[in-house]
Amino acid sequence: MGEFTDLFVSSIKSSDSEIMGKLEESDLELKELESLVQDSFHAEGFEEIEQNGVVAVDAGRNQVEFRNGLRMLVSRAQAHSTVGEDGRSLSLDFLRASRGSYRDFRSATWQLQEVEAALNAASEMEDGVVMIDGSLLTRLRVMPSELDVSDGKSRNMRLINRFQDLLDLVEERDLDLIGVSKDSETQVFGRKLIENYIEERTDAEFKQLRYQETDVGEFVRENSLSEHEDMLRLYSSAFTDNAILGRLTEQPGLTRPLRVGMINREFRKRTERLKEAGPERYADRNLQGAVEETGSEFVTDALSSLLEFPSIRTVHWRPETGAQPIRVDIPDHSESLVDCEGVEFVDRFPKHILRVLQSGYAGESMHNVWISSADSSANLKNSEMENVFLPLVSKVLETDLQQYMKRRDRRA
Repeated sequence: MGEFTDLFVSSIKSSDSEIMGKLEESDLELKELESLVQDSFHAEGFEEIEQNGVVAVDAGRNQVEFRNGLRMLVSRAQAHSTVGEDGRSLSLDFLRASRGSYRDFRSATWQLQEVEAALNAASEMEDGVVMIDGSLLTRLRVMPSELDVSDGKSRNMRLINRFQDLLDLVEERDLDLIGVSKDSETQVFGRKLIENYIEERTDAEFKQLRYQETDVGEFVRENSLSEHEDMLRLYSSAFTDNAILGRLTEQPGLTRPLRVGMINREFRKRTERLKEAGPERYADRNLQGAVEETGSEFVTDALSSLLEFPSIRTVHWRPETGAQPIRVDIPDHSESLVDCEGVEFVDRFPKHILRVLQSGYAGESMHNVWISSADSSANLKNSEMENVFLPLVSKVLETDLQQYMKRRDRRA
């Protein structure tokens, strides 16, 4: 037992009722929202389907920071295939960057490794699905900007070009590309229900509130919406779609499908500038560092592809009674991402995709057996970093790497 367990238990006992209240609290007492959710959730179970092929991708990463500010980032991805050889990809980067810039670089890098691994594994597939752990929207919504890092300024452009290659591959081979999010924090479903409810009853326009150009209080005053203020407070609250569905639904089934486009204010602002200037002029003005790394044609090709990236179609799907809903995304080529304003309900979502996912569902602890397999291979633990990768760097460079490391990262 740890030395602090007595203090820990004492803290719980001193505020047990307060803690339980927070665990059970919910703002979801609005009858209007409950009926809206019920009307937009279709209770339906799905039979498992025998699938010709599945490629499931996940990524892992780990890093070390040296005393002189240099960072070493190892990113890798595994694409588990049920029909052929698995795909693998690894990136080793040494760079200097501010904390915020490094975060953006790290995100772009592991997403790029996912795409590379998927391309490797799916290149010979004739039929089936390629599934990525996480939202497709975040993969498609790549900022048209160069990264403020010492090396790798063009990483976003590389990610765009390789994701375009993946989109081309799945289209040529008639594969399904899907994103699977177990712990989605999206709020698009609940917010769209509220938008529709209020717009049907008032003249309010949600564009400013959607892009956070105004706050709820001002929005209520300007549009005389005092009778709907509680619902609008919920619109801007931290409650996710999973929280709403977990409270107001229980049966297996799926939400009414949504087409999702421009919901991020910064992405919208940058892509509007890109559309106005055109890829070549935009690159000249904003991406000189990326151009120097890769050439102007590479960068303008990426910007042109970004303008053609599809919007996404998404549902929240519950595989069994009481289970946490899983968000499922697919590309929606009926409208490009940059031309799709906000969120709108659509009529269809391919049921065969949900049948494939039902086949790979093994309960709450393993929402997808194929992604879990990829995750177990790709996950880069501290022990592997310390006992395998760092010694390999020292061996290949013929130096003791520990002399350059910060004290907290040195191995005993």
